[in-house]
Amino acid sequence: MHSKLIFCLIITILILNSFNSNCQSELDQNIIGNPKYTVEEDAPEHARDLSFGAGIVFEPNALKNYADFFGETNFNIFNRLNIFGIYSVTQNGIISKTPITEGGQNVSTAAVQPGTRNWEAAATYLFDKKYSQGKEKMFVKKEFGRDYYTYIKTKVMALSGIRVGYQRFGSAFSTQDFAITGYDIQDPTKSKQVFSSSAYGSNIQENILFLGLSKSRIQNIDVNYDDYGEAKSSGRFTWYIDAMFAPTIAYSNMLVLVGDSVDPNYNHILKYKTYNINDYTNKFPMGGRIGVEITSLSTWALNAGAELGIRPGLGLAEGLYFQMKLGFGLNVRVF
Repeated sequence: MHSKLIFCLIITILILNSFNSNCQSELDQNIIGNPKYTVEEDAPEHARDLSFGAGIVFEPNALKNYADFFGETNFNIFNRLNIFGIYSVTQNGIISKTPITEGGQNVSTAAVQPGTRNWEAAATYLFDKKYSQGKEKMFVKKEFGRDYYTYIKTKVMALSGIRVGYQRFGSAFSTQDFAITGYDIQDPTKSKQVFSSSAYGSNIQENILFLGLSKSRIQNIDVNYDDYGEAKSSGRFTWYIDAMFAPTIAYSNMLVLVGDSVDPNYNHILKYKTYNINDYTNKFPMGGRIGVEITSLSTWALNAGAELGIRPGLGLAEGLYFQMKLGFGLNVRVF
């Protein structure tokens, strides 16, 4: 499992490096020396203030491998306060589609929920605003199938931030992956029983609080070449690190097969007992993560990100996850 995470991490680093470099792989012979131009705008603080995005999050972890569809909103207020929200939908939480019966009566059609709905909201207070001169490689023209670039001096803004937020996380998991402990809800003595190899499943739901730091680099330049027209380059590169704490972690009751019989019409009758695994199964409330986001600030944008961490829940090893995000967005100016 860990080797899969490491492999995905390497692949994502390569993808992000390619995304961030943009056209950096162009040969030096494609660089135009000193074309004449006029700077129309060079003000990182005038970067887009409101953005909407959508895309796919892929997360291989010990609980499951899944692809989420997500939507997000990012509101940047004068580069002093950033409010962020993301909502994701997972559609493959089904452990079993076999009808579950008890006493001959159909009581459920799946052992766990058919999907989870996760969301996250955060606010970042941005401080320590600093400006510096940078050099940006910008497109000039396309000629005979070859792209030509030049280097233009541009203003770069660096921002440090304090992040605070909330995450609602849910996931299906199987007892094939974890040893969990429970008791029959009809048993007044609540005798413990350990499940470690049977392919039964349940759900975990947790409320997670996080506090962390971020660092952003923003540049936003618009130039007009005398001979080649207009060119723009704007983007935000952000890394962050968070400490995570889950004050509440809950496991859903688990249905366990206790009988399989055949009626006179040769129909299988499956009998299940309901086990409470929330009271006895371990809960690990601490976690953390580190991540990076690369965002274009053009009106129509392509965004990417990656995150590595340990999510609170079943335990340290069980909470280890790696997440990759790729999407598109719409950026608009409000102020």
